[in-house]
Amino acid sequence: MEKYFISLFLLLFVAEIILDLITKKELYSLYETLENIGISAVSMCIDYGFTLLSVPLLYKIYMPNSFVLSLNKGMYFFILFVCLDFIEYWFHRLSHKIPLMWSAHKVHHQSEHFNLSAGLRTSFLIPIFNIGFYCVLPLLGFKPKDIITLIFLQGFYQLLIHTKLIGKLGYIDNLFITPSVHRVHHGKNEIYLDKNFGKVLALWDKIFNTYERETITVIYGAKDAKFEHGIIHSQIIPLIKWWKKVKRIKNK
Repeated sequence: MEKYFISLFLLLFVAEIILDLITKKELYSLYETLENIGISAVSMCIDYGFTLLSVPLLYKIYMPNSFVLSLNKGMYFFILFVCLDFIEYWFHRLSHKIPLMWSAHKVHHQSEHFNLSAGLRTSFLIPIFNIGFYCVLPLLGFKPKDIITLIFLQGFYQLLIHTKLIGKLGYIDNLFITPSVHRVHHGKNEIYLDKNFGKVLALWDKIFNTYERETITVIYGAKDAKFEHGIIHSQIIPLIKWWKKVKRIKNK
């Protein structure tokens, strides 16, 4: 399954670049794109190693729940999807609020262009933080292999919505995290700050009053930092800045 989705993403990635060259929309920066790919390669290698450690943990804490297991397959996966999406919303929102988590998540927001390569730009520390959130699901009685499958599918969906080639989708933008809705999240315009944390459903942003529609032109980039260049530098510098702040507070 993974090979199919990876091939599909690569096809769409190349197609977006070709369309950008034809339309001259300047969606891509060569240097930034290569850097995004490099950051992704480093993160995936570390993520793979961490996955080998964290997946057994999900199986170890798995507690079969007779109610969950008695559900028909469709309802079982629907409830799992909703629970996972709710967890992802809060993990994402807290990643913008807790300094240490933001120092890692900030890597994803450093990109000043919004395209499919920007979706690849993630910190290698993210799996260390989110495994604690995912552990809730096997404790509720959901099977680890099903959790892992949905995490992968939701992650793939998140990659695809990093594009400017798809405009506003009307009422659909009120229901799901579409490219338009996610563009808002990546904006550092004052009106867009800390908005649209959902992964697939816009429901949670609506409920918790963090939803914002795309109205004015989005200015991309991290709200509190300049673009950090370098595959390793871009991931380490935010952490160093966080640690310096912690030391300053301790020394007061």
